[in-house]
Amino acid sequence: MKQVSMPAWLIDFLTFVPITIMTALCCQSLFIANPGHLATLNVANCLAAIPATIAGILTKSLLMVVVVGIMAMAVLRYFSIGG
Repeated sequence: MKQVSMPAWLIDFLTFVPITIMTALCCQSLFIANPGHLATLNVANCLAAIPATIAGILTKSLLMVVVVGIMAMAVLRYFSIGG
């Protein structure tokens, strides 16, 4: 197999790809697009993102972020909060 080496600047650039993709996905779920108007906040998703973000900061575990986020959204929907 042929060995291909990438330049250092390309490797540095590619390290930012995962964070930019996650940021785009988060922003897409936190805002509601209204054609002809400014975007509005999706309150339920914003409220569920708070404990999920805290879980991510404390545990550094994607599994815990997902579990806490799903549990937070379930609680919000059960009590009809934010929607």
